[in-house]
Amino acid sequence: MLVIRRRGQQSSPGIWANGFAGASAAASLVLALGCAGAGRHVATEPGADAENAPSSNKAPPKRAGAASAEPEEVASEKGSNTPSAEAKAANEPPPAPAYDQTLVRAAIDRTAAAPDERGRLGLRLAIVDQGPDAPWLVAIVNRGTEPVRVLPDLRTLSLEISAPKSDEPPPKTAWHKPAPKPTLCTLPRGIFPSEEDGTLETALEPGEGVVDSFDPRLYCLPTAGKSPLVPGASVTARLGWPDKTKTVWEKGKRTQRLLEQSAPFVARRAMPAGSLPALSPPPSTAKVEKSNDSASEFPKSDAEAVKQLVSTSITLGSEYQTKKPEASVEPLELVLTRGSDASTERDATISVSLVNHSKKAERLFFRREYISYEISGPAGLVACEPGPDNRAPDRLSMTTLRPGGRISAVSRLIELCPQDAMRRPGLYLVQGRYDGVSNPDPQAPATFAGRVTSHEPVVIRVRSGWGDLPAQREPLRVRVGTP
Repeated sequence: MLVIRRRGQQSSPGIWANGFAGASAAASLVLALGCAGAGRHVATEPGADAENAPSSNKAPPKRAGAASAEPEEVASEKGSNTPSAEAKAANEPPPAPAYDQTLVRAAIDRTAAAPDERGRLGLRLAIVDQGPDAPWLVAIVNRGTEPVRVLPDLRTLSLEISAPKSDEPPPKTAWHKPAPKPTLCTLPRGIFPSEEDGTLETALEPGEGVVDSFDPRLYCLPTAGKSPLVPGASVTARLGWPDKTKTVWEKGKRTQRLLEQSAPFVARRAMPAGSLPALSPPPSTAKVEKSNDSASEFPKSDAEAVKQLVSTSITLGSEYQTKKPEASVEPLELVLTRGSDASTERDATISVSLVNHSKKAERLFFRREYISYEISGPAGLVACEPGPDNRAPDRLSMTTLRPGGRISAVSRLIELCPQDAMRRPGLYLVQGRYDGVSNPDPQAPATFAGRVTSHEPVVIRVRSGWGDLPAQREPLRVRVGTP
């Protein structure tokens, strides 16, 4: 009888030590994105000079009403409402990564250029890419002359991707296909915040800035199997909430005019201690300042607060070219063909194929339960072993895989993995492993009894879950002009 392990049975992650070529270790850093504002963790730069570290790099003071730290023995006496140690560990922010100083310097240098003529309180936004399989850096630097208060909330980050320009000359016909519209990559609506999170507020003096990292794959998932992140594509980052605009017609052309902006804001002008804020005009009498350039209209609210920061664009290099699969020297290959963009954990699916690259037919037992998975996500590593420990295959699961043939299956991970393996919204990398089973009948032909491990992981995004996103770590504080 075939016994299937139920979702509640936990598996030991240690069984994957020899299964993957270091992919899980790298994924721990890539997937520790931490897009929520539940807490902060002070990021310290290795080898940083203590004298150059500003005083604001200390951990922020505890908010009013926050629970105080108590010994475990005392907390256990206060009743069952006290969070357990496991629950506290699940909400702890990820460890601060050690950023490459060359990339940090490149991010700071890119903030020297402004994307347009709009002032934005002197704040500049820049991004630096590190390839398609690594986190990108994002920097916010105060290039102005006055202190500002900024909310570096990565949940409000978005990427506008314009397709690469074609080298072919335009057709001579009167009509030609218009250029495709830019692709806007954002987090799902349920994750994108609708108001400011005061726990993420950071004060920046003139010349100061913050640097953080994010995974672009969490924002830009492939559409119909194709990613918008391709060589030659132009990427512009935006942080904050979209500006309020109004559609007007000027000289027969449809344009968007900026209106007076209202909260939430990504940044505000820092008020000196003891001063009173200036009274803003009522909405009915608010006017828009018009510069000498008739095409530039900036609202008066820009002098006090900024709705959204915009970066200068970057162009992706040749490393974003889709890699052609290399010819496998192994007789069998396990290919994870596709992950899913799931609304919740229960909707997450994965598509796999077992391919025969040999010149002879392979007899094997194949069922969905014979494939094990390892999931690396915001909460760490989770091993999924749905099959029984002592597998007893039946004849119905035996198949003959001809040379060059493949057998495929689609599985719902909630049926194969421990409970709450993907409970948090976010990005997950999944690896797979197939363990062949020998034929128990000595009179029958032999079957494949080896182990096949996937070489490339697939990405699964869960839009909403049963818990909060991981706490966003404290970004690295930097200063313009320091080595």
